[in-house]
Amino acid sequence: MSGVGYKQWEKISKALKSRAEAIRKALDAYNELALLMTPPRQTLTFNQALEMVTIADFDLLKDTQNNVAEMVWAKEEHHEAMRLHFQIH
Repeated sequence: MSGVGYKQWEKISKALKSRAEAIRKALDAYNELALLMTPPRQTLTFNQALEMVTIADFDLLKDTQNNVAEMVWAKEEHHEAMRLHFQIH
């Protein structure tokens, strides 16, 4: 998490710790389904998922039926609004 200020790192760390069980359950569900797909998709470890800091790192979303790039939350202007709201530079 280089380039992230200490306060932001602390917030991210606390959020991940409080949501670790939910992240693990979602990851387990993804890994089960990934193996059932044709062709099978890449499975992920918990550490690999945590290293994916931005949504751009989730290449697995490119294989979905819906175009993720067209979703409201994927628009650049909404990213900028979130950065301003959370004071992330």
